[in-house]
Amino acid sequence: MKFNVDGAVAQSRDTGTIGVMCSYSAGNYDVASAMVISDRVGLPWEALACNEATSLALDMGAHSG
Repeated sequence: MKFNVDGAVAQSRDTGTIGVMCSYSAGNYDVASAMVISDRVGLPWEALACNEATSLALDMGAHSG
């Protein structure tokens, strides 16, 4: 499983977005998530996207091991 994550802030600086895509070794995308987050100046957008990727992995049944 491979997760691609990204975060961005609007020029107005009061809205940001995060996105996550999950793919397997064949390159097929299995699941994705995107969120728009308002009124959050100064948040670490990429870190929020990584947190969402972790949540998706757990929802998909991934575990350490």
